[in-house]
This record gives sequence, C-alpha cells and structure tokens, in this order.
Amino acid sequence: MQSKEEKLAKAREYKLRNRDKIKKANKDWYERNKPPAAFREGVETLYKRERSRQAAGRAIRKGLISKIPCEVCGNVEVEAHHVDYSYPLQVIWLCQHHHRVLHAEHKSYAQIQK
Repeated sequence: MQSKEEKLAKAREYKLRNRDKIKKANKDWYERNKPPAAFREGVETLYKRERSRQAAGRAIRKGLISKIPCEVCGNVEVEAHHVDYSYPLQVIWLCQHHHRVLHAEHKSYAQIQK
C-alpha cells in the first residue's frame, strides 16, 4: 500500500506529464457545464452590489458620507439604497420600511416620495 506522500508525488508527476491533456479536459468540461448568460449577468450584478455596499460602508466609517434621515418620512434609522451600483457613494437614505417598499414593488425613488 502506498503512503500519502507517495500518492501525492505520483499525482504531481502525472499532472506534469499530462498538463495539456488535463487542460483540454477541463476546458471541455467547462464548455459542457457553462452557466447560462443570464446566470453570469446575475452574478456580475451581485458582485457590483456587494462592492457598492462595501464602498459605502467604508465611506461612512471614514466620514466621507454621512447618514441623513429617511428622505420619505424623516425617520433617523436609515439604510443606504443604491440607485446605480456604478456610483457606490451616491445613495438615497431610506428607513427600513420605505426601503422594503421600494424593492418589493420595484418602484423608483420618485414613486415612493408621493
């Protein structure tokens, strides 16, 4: 029976000898199992959203932006709403209720101001 070190050495040696074969097999597998374009776009949006949240959080901690009361009702406990994730520091301050209403009904900010 082979020891763990011997198995690892054998696997490393195989990978070195068959690098092109393994690369082609991985590429073929990815082509067969590639996620649909809609999924990739969704992941990209999630990535942008998370980066925007992080940037806004850092800006708040550094004092570059500050929280203001809810722009609809004036409540002081607010959450940041990003209209466009391309501009992470441009946020609308909304209380939890109005933020949830905005997302639940897919309304624009102008519609909930009424």
